[in-house]
Amino acid sequence: MKSRQYQIVTLVAAALLAPAISMANTEWHQENSDRGFSYHPEHAQRTLGRAQVQSDARSAEPGRIIREGAPLDTFPAATSTRTREQVRSEQLSLSADEKQRLQQLTRGN
Repeated sequence: MKSRQYQIVTLVAAALLAPAISMANTEWHQENSDRGFSYHPEHAQRTLGRAQVQSDARSAEPGRIIREGAPLDTFPAATSTRTREQVRSEQLSLSADEKQRLQQLTRGN
């Protein structure tokens, strides 16, 4: 009878520990937190070598890469016609009322 109890306890312990042991070989680990897991990319098993990844990246056609968002060349370049000294002199020549109004605008009060 003791042998049977020992076998049952061993099987239950193995069943409870199997998920934790199997996750130790992956980049995802169980964690005692709200999320329940943590991600460790350094534990990922690499199937491709660096040279193979670089050659794949070089051989990809640039026209077939999918981009998200607006194209980069549609935004106009910001140009200013004033020099730094002109901006400084304008800032120094503001009245006290204008300075207070600018401070309220930037602070949000």
